[in-house]
Amino acid sequence: MTAAELAVDRRDHVARYARGALQVADVLTTNHALAAPGNWELNPIMAYTMAHWGVVWWLPKVALVGFAMATLPYIRRRWPLMVAVGFYVAIVANNSLYL
Repeated sequence: MTAAELAVDRRDHVARYARGALQVADVLTTNHALAAPGNWELNPIMAYTMAHWGVVWWLPKVALVGFAMATLPYIRRRWPLMVAVGFYVAIVANNSLYL
């Protein structure tokens, strides 16, 4: 492996770990924001999950993230991962506004 290939591989790993960390931050900030009066979940799928799964609403999200993380090595292009990381940065930033 060349130095350039190692650098790309390292960036991919950082992006994967960032995606996982942002997912945890999303769950934590969502729980915290929803505990305050006047806040609600905007994502209808997650609102449905919260209504029917209660305090373990995040389990389907963890399963989906686990599936996504398992399939990432088979995706040749990096842009889907970078889009997902950017998307979760925006979600966590938005949640943080309500803390």
